[in-house]
Amino acid sequence: MVARGPRSPRGQPRVSLTMIIESVMAAVLLVTLAGYVLLGTFNRYVADDYGGVLAVRLRGFWGEQVASYRLWSGRFTSSALISAAAMLPEGAVRVLPGILIAGWVLLLGLVLKQVLPSAGRVGRLLLAAAVVYTTLQVTSSPFLSIYWMTGSLTYVPSLLLGTLLLALICRPHGNGRRRMATIAGAGVVTFLAGGSNETYVVAQTVALTMAVAVAISPLSTVSRSKLRVLGVGLLGSLVAFGVLVAAPGNAIRDAAILRVGGQHPSLVELPRLTAQFTWQFFQSLVSAHWVSLLAVAILTALIAARSKAMTATQLRSLSIAAGAATIGAVIVVTSAIFPSVFEEVRLTNEWGQIVLVYVCVCAVATLGWISGRVCRSLADRTSPQVGSSAGIRQIAPGLMALAACAFVVVGPILAVARMVGDLPAIQAWAATKDAEAAAAISAHAAGEPSVTVPPLRMVGNIGIFSHPAYEDLMRDPRFWINEDEAAYYGVVSMATSPSPLP
Repeated sequence: MVARGPRSPRGQPRVSLTMIIESVMAAVLLVTLAGYVLLGTFNRYVADDYGGVLAVRLRGFWGEQVASYRLWSGRFTSSALISAAAMLPEGAVRVLPGILIAGWVLLLGLVLKQVLPSAGRVGRLLLAAAVVYTTLQVTSSPFLSIYWMTGSLTYVPSLLLGTLLLALICRPHGNGRRRMATIAGAGVVTFLAGGSNETYVVAQTVALTMAVAVAISPLSTVSRSKLRVLGVGLLGSLVAFGVLVAAPGNAIRDAAILRVGGQHPSLVELPRLTAQFTWQFFQSLVSAHWVSLLAVAILTALIAARSKAMTATQLRSLSIAAGAATIGAVIVVTSAIFPSVFEEVRLTNEWGQIVLVYVCVCAVATLGWISGRVCRSLADRTSPQVGSSAGIRQIAPGLMALAACAFVVVGPILAVARMVGDLPAIQAWAATKDAEAAAAISAHAAGEPSVTVPPLRMVGNIGIFSHPAYEDLMRDPRFWINEDEAAYYGVVSMATSPSPLP
């Protein structure tokens, strides 16, 4: 429960120092997430976005779903989402990041209401905002994962559906129709989420397989009550995996990848390479972002420390849960990296790593919660033995919250400062993209077959919007993005001018 302190003479709970501090942290995190949302107004089409629109123009929505499945990829969910977005006005890409981020926070808050009812409204909002912010901050390429339409609709919706699945698993199932609806909903959610991309469907299938194994075993009576919803969820994930793998277009896509990257690794090399890339991912994540991960762990532990003390048996169970969460996260991440190693002999692409990062951030938050519960129980047991006064025990939570607040809010405040500092470069990028579009539209209106447009500034150094140069228009009119963008605007060819903007 939220710490509320003594009641006033009229019976209204007084606002405690801890609640004020948590509200401040929640406000800082929400302002930072609002910054991510507002940056979306500078978003524009890039890379595959143009081709997605052209495909829908050519074949229509349903025709494109059939063609994509037959000719390129079995990602039926993400293909449908991308095609649907392609049918909207181009300006929709400017609000899409905000919709995804807001939906993510709301869904995570829904899950926390089921999983951690004792955290209170402010605590749940704080945790949801912290997890989403940390994922965005830690992920390898925020632009390609959140702002690029094709990339975001391939990976982020699967995370939102996975979060919704957890809410279905944790909610009280009840009886009759409500129970059947929850069980069926789990299967539908895992099927749709699994159809988004290979990275997520493998991670989901492995995670649910482990959960079903625990539910079947005598290790946890609580998990056993969730066996049906877990089993149907696993079935939905397996069906999605089968549909995705059976796509005829996979062979065409695989051949295209092999022409660039060479052969698949052998069965002997595959485990070694998977372990190597998994180690590379974790090493990079921890070395570059340990402060952000520690902050979300401390924040979660602080909120958990407000819960009631536990018995020795409950402490042992939590210790086992901490080990299981750590091992489970490592197994899920390793399994999720496997498809990229098999297909392209490399770590999961930058925009797809948001799946791996989300698993890790949730695991760190889980460990933080367990640590907070354990520390609270140990403190309650030891304080009478060391003679701690009641006054000290009353002010200690507030002091701890104040120290945690000072540590946690530094990252979001710096993130906002960086956004403000990067804003001129991001505005310049968007203005140049608009100039490209205006030049192409003018050329089409004048009946000119080709057009030369202004080049972009160094796109690898524009803060959150940083991305590889090959995701944008190039000087070579035969480059695939140039050809797609030219067709999008109705001209024969497009190219950038030789010299960069001053």
